[in-house]
Amino acid sequence: MADAIKLGVPRIVVGFRSRSGILERIEELNTVAIPSIVKQKGKASWDGNVCINFMATFLAWLKSAVKTEGVWRIRRLDRSSVIEVFQLEGSGTGQILTEDFKAWREQL
Repeated sequence: MADAIKLGVPRIVVGFRSRSGILERIEELNTVAIPSIVKQKGKASWDGNVCINFMATFLAWLKSAVKTEGVWRIRRLDRSSVIEVFQLEGSGTGQILTEDFKAWREQL
């Protein structure tokens, strides 16, 4: 969190899970407000290790779901506990990456 403030990240999206690991809600927080939020709610309300572990698990799952090149969508519908991953196009980048960025990556 301190790194986000140092790097000029104005807001982060935080997911709140149930004890069984189900995402129950998300909130967008101003990074500079997080320390005071934690002080108000107590130490147990924020654990950076839980966030890192959840993201590592999610990214491992995503890597296992996306097996081919192309453009993919990750979606969670309102009031749904299911995260869907599906392919939109068999190739390309969905025009998300600039030609300059792709050329730079090819040089590495």
